[in-house]
Amino acid sequence: MANVLPNPSSNFLTLEVAMFTNRILPSFCLLFLVLFVPDVNSQTRWEKYPNNPVIEASQFQGISGTFDYSYAFNSYTIEGDGVFRMWYVGFNNSFSIGDALSMDGIRWYSNRDNPVLVPGPPGTFDATGVRKPCVVRDGEGYKMYYFTGTGYNLKIGLAISSNGHNWTKYVGNPVLDVGPSGSWDAVGVWAPMVIYENQVYKMWYQGYDGAFASIGLATSADGIHWTKHAGNPVLSHGSNVGDFDYLTAGEPNVVHAFGSYHMFYTSTSSVIRNNIGYAYSRNGINWIKYRRNPVVEAGSSTWENINVSSPSVLVKDRKFHMWYSAYGSSGAWQIGYATSEAIRPSETPIEGPDVDRLEVKGNYPNPFNPETVIHIEIPESGRLRVLIYDILGREVKVLTDEVMPSGSNDITWDGTNSSGQHISSGTYFYRAELFSKSGLRHTGLHKMILAK
Repeated sequence: MANVLPNPSSNFLTLEVAMFTNRILPSFCLLFLVLFVPDVNSQTRWEKYPNNPVIEASQFQGISGTFDYSYAFNSYTIEGDGVFRMWYVGFNNSFSIGDALSMDGIRWYSNRDNPVLVPGPPGTFDATGVRKPCVVRDGEGYKMYYFTGTGYNLKIGLAISSNGHNWTKYVGNPVLDVGPSGSWDAVGVWAPMVIYENQVYKMWYQGYDGAFASIGLATSADGIHWTKHAGNPVLSHGSNVGDFDYLTAGEPNVVHAFGSYHMFYTSTSSVIRNNIGYAYSRNGINWIKYRRNPVVEAGSSTWENINVSSPSVLVKDRKFHMWYSAYGSSGAWQIGYATSEAIRPSETPIEGPDVDRLEVKGNYPNPFNPETVIHIEIPESGRLRVLIYDILGREVKVLTDEVMPSGSNDITWDGTNSSGQHISSGTYFYRAELFSKSGLRHTGLHKMILAK
């Protein structure tokens, strides 16, 4: 269980941020958001916090009567203005959802009013409990997606809030139901993961056919009415009995950084052990699993020595931050924290088929002023995109996006942005992508210096 904050007011987040700023913040530095193109060697090497778990089931603190007395798990974390907000599931005779705040992602303060979302009355859609929240902030406030049901007959619901604390369930729940008989998600749908970008809601979710679980995609214009992707599932469970995700690829958590999607997901092996795997994609549809999965496994401590699952990941301060659920011989689900080291731009391409065939020779001169030439070897004709980013990960310019012939190609950048304005001196990065008949090929991020 997290530490407890006073009762929230109508301006809950503002008051709590002010409290943290006055009492806690002087001993910390505000973290600075920087996104980099992932290097597989970064987000696949995780360091667990040595004093895990960061949120305990309150039974281990000798506190009774709380919503998370037996279990604390299935967390989802967002960040803004230097404050982390977490919604997580507690169990004490029923599954409910509470929330907590943190300045560092380690020391958490829960609200005295927890839980903030509870099961409905008997006979309603979510009478058996509410689980696995995913919270999206959009122009209308907050949307919480969760799942509920009995056995494997699970469905996905929605609740809406103006402040992330006081929630109203959508009257038309569920918003995502099972598929037709015989389909990959005919028995249950759960563990929603939603991103809102370019005015489109994208949901990755776990589907179950009665024997195996995989991950599908659905999209929506309003966050309520969903259309499932025709090619589902987009990430399937393992095909061989020895695979770490032979029974389950589920509970997806997706991070979108630098135009790439990164999925951390729960796996279940044939011996019913949960670990956490990683996959990556350029479009959120076609995924490549990391070949040395899993990336996070059960540890030796009694709090997590059996299963780890349900990752929630965000990128901040040049690190991947993960909060995950774990179950151990102590007999309870609790929440741990792990990080991966800073992601450094590299000439090494991301793992995957054919990525070594699009070769970027570098740029010359480097440093440069006023222009530089990027040399690229293209294996076959296709649409070539070269993108420029600044040190904060913001797109500066699409340098080229056109069909190019195979062979050597030189792309010149004159140090201007997408508006044609000359930009200031500093460190910039470029990335090349080739869309050809053989599929998408891309290189890693390459550094260059504009020196005026």
